[in-house]
Amino acid sequence: MLEDIVAWAAEHPEPSTLMLVMSDISQDFLDVVDLLTTKKNYRFIEVLPHPPPPPPRPLVLILLTNNSSD
Repeated sequence: MLEDIVAWAAEHPEPSTLMLVMSDISQDFLDVVDLLTTKKNYRFIEVLPHPPPPPPRPLVLILLTNNSSD
């Protein structure tokens, strides 16, 4: 993917728009972003989704019975 980004940046003069949707970002990717920012004057906008809500707490029910033999 990094090679594709670098090739795309070489073919598209600034300003251009590239949108990527990624779940994990590697250090190699961040290095390419830094190079494109400093050498080609590209701008990047990082959009992070809200973290998912925590899972619901488990429900524990205890049934108490009266076992009197009266």
